[in-house]
Amino acid sequence: MMLRILFYTECLEARYNCGPSGYPLDAGYKYCSKALEVQDTLSPAGQTWVTDAMLCLEEKLIPLATQEEPGTCAELNDYALSSHPDCYVKSGWCALPLNDWTTILDVVFPFFFSEIHAVKEAFEVAIDCALIQTF
Repeated sequence: MMLRILFYTECLEARYNCGPSGYPLDAGYKYCSKALEVQDTLSPAGQTWVTDAMLCLEEKLIPLATQEEPGTCAELNDYALSSHPDCYVKSGWCALPLNDWTTILDVVFPFFFSEIHAVKEAFEVAIDCALIQTF
């Protein structure tokens, strides 16, 4: 799992140089590390969700990490955050037990107040889950 953390520091941050308040360090690295800290406290489905969601988020960012000329830190931030709802839902967020939701939300809750995009992404996840439940 150490590779998950290194993606944000050794790949994205090294390429974009966004600094301590940029997405690679302040969101990607920080929340990936925190998710790994609580992963063992989650149900088997929650543990799988953490691994799958991390992989999905990284896969979505590979094109930005490998493009010839990196974009701006703001573009990276917007693109990365826009990938979260899809990765969370596809990785099984909607089917997780309530205890897992509580544990994971405790990890990311401070992020909701530090980034307006995070509130939007949380609503998208909730809507996607509601749509899944109706079918």
